[in-house]
Amino acid sequence: MGWYLLGSVGIPLLFLIALLIFDRAATSVPPGWEQCTDIALTLAIFSLGATGQIFGNPKLAAAFGSNTALLGIAAVCLNLIFASILVYRKSRLDVNKEKDALPSDLKKEKDVNWPTPRHGLASLFVGVLSICVTWGTLVWGYRVAENLQKLK
Repeated sequence: MGWYLLGSVGIPLLFLIALLIFDRAATSVPPGWEQCTDIALTLAIFSLGATGQIFGNPKLAAAFGSNTALLGIAAVCLNLIFASILVYRKSRLDVNKEKDALPSDLKKEKDVNWPTPRHGLASLFVGVLSICVTWGTLVWGYRVAENLQKLK
């Protein structure tokens, strides 16, 4: 399972880290909490792609049988929900950026301080949770497959 985990999720994750470094190097905006939502959204998109590759694995198909497609759709659906939460958070960030340009009497006090470290970390948590859905499904499938082999 380790080699398959490395090949299907680990190596693409390394490429994702490289792309994030390139993105930061090409941006003149100083790093801040508002970039956490972009990073988390990238993680969610990455996990969607990794989920598709994982369910092409014959070991998982043997472990889950006819339910493999159902499990794959459920994992993709969860990842889409996480991605939509992050897109919504990003849209709220963009709205608050527009409010910064407004005169102070038109700003809402509670929206002015957004994003805070709490908001950035919450976005990162959702992005990591999306990857955990993919990894967790893979580990679960391999454990089921190993248990089936022990029973034979």
